[in-house]
Amino acid sequence: MKRILVIALLFFSACVVKSNTCLEDADCGLDAFCDVDGLCTAYCVADAECPDGTYCEVDGFCTEYCVSDSDCPTGTYCEVDGFCYELCILDADCPDGSYCEDDGLCYEDCGSDDDCAEGTYCETDGRCYELCVSDDDCPESTYCDIDGLCYELCVSDDDCPEATYCAVDGLCYDNCVSDDDCEDGTYCADDGACYELCTSHEECGDDAYCADDGICYLYCLSNDECDEGEYCEVDGICYEMCLTDEECGEGYYCGVDGPCYEYSFYNECVDYITAECGNRFMCDDLTIISPESCVADELAAGACDNVLSFDANAWPACEAAFDAVCEPDENGGPGLPFECDGVLVTD
Repeated sequence: MKRILVIALLFFSACVVKSNTCLEDADCGLDAFCDVDGLCTAYCVADAECPDGTYCEVDGFCTEYCVSDSDCPTGTYCEVDGFCYELCILDADCPDGSYCEDDGLCYEDCGSDDDCAEGTYCETDGRCYELCVSDDDCPESTYCDIDGLCYELCVSDDDCPEATYCAVDGLCYDNCVSDDDCEDGTYCADDGACYELCTSHEECGDDAYCADDGICYLYCLSNDECDEGEYCEVDGICYEMCLTDEECGEGYYCGVDGPCYEYSFYNECVDYITAECGNRFMCDDLTIISPESCVADELAAGACDNVLSFDANAWPACEAAFDAVCEPDENGGPGLPFECDGVLVTD
C-alpha cells in the first residue's frame, strides 16, 4: 500500500510538469502564452519582470531593446532609448512640440540654429532645414543666398531690406555709391542701383536712348532736362554744347546757343555778287555794321530772303553798300551768298 501511494504521488507530479508544456497559446490560459521552448510563460506587466536587456512591451511580451532600425518591425524605427516606434506620416502623429520629418521620424521643434544638426538651420516654423548650396536646393520663386538660406525673390525695392534694391534677377543688392561698387559691365545709377551698360537704343526701351557712355537716358523735351553744358536736340537726345565750329565736324557749325547745326544753302558766304546791287555788294559773315533791311525785289533760287546792308553816306542804299551780309538764320548761323536780280530800298 505504501508503495502504491508513492507511485501515485510520482504520477501526480509528472502530470503537473506536463501541464506547463504547450503547443500553442490556447494551452496556457488567459494569463500566459506558449513560448518558443514550448512552455507556458506568464505575460509581463512591468520591465522588472523581464530578463536583463529586455523590456515589457505593451502586448505583455518581454522584448529585447533595439540597437538599429533592422531590429524593429516594418513601419517602425529604433529610437535612442532602445524602443521601436512607429514612423510618422503627419505632424499629428508626433507628440506636442515636435513635427514629422520626411524620414518618418518625429523631431522636437527648434528655437534656434543651435537646436539643429550641423548643416541645418532653424526656420521660423520651428523646423530644421538643410542649408542650401545652390538655387536648385530651394523651393520655386526662391534663391540660395551666400548664408545658405533660401529667400523669396524680390519683385520691387519694397521687398528688400533698407539700403538695398531689387535687381532684374529678383535678388536684393546693396545700394551702390559709385561704379566701383558694381560688377564689370554695369554702372551705378542715381537711384543707387547697378544697371547693365547698353550698346543700342533698343536695350533702353521706348522712352530712353543709349548714350555714348553706355547709359540709358530718358528722351528730353527741353534743355532743362539735360545736364549742365548740354542741350536737347530735336531727336530727344542731350548733346554737349559746342564752343567752336571745329568741335562740330565737317558740314556743321557751332551755333550761338551751343548746338552744332548742319550748313544749309544760306549758311555760308563764299562768293561776291555784283548784279544790280553794285559791284561792291558782298556777303560778309563776320561783321554787321548798323544794319537796315534791304529786301531784294527778286532773288535767284537759293538766295537769302533778307539782305543787311550799310551805306557810309546815306543809308539804306543797297546800290552803294560797302558791306552786306545775309541775315543770320534762327539758330545764329552765319549769312550766305545771294544773287540780287532787283532791289527795293525801304525805309
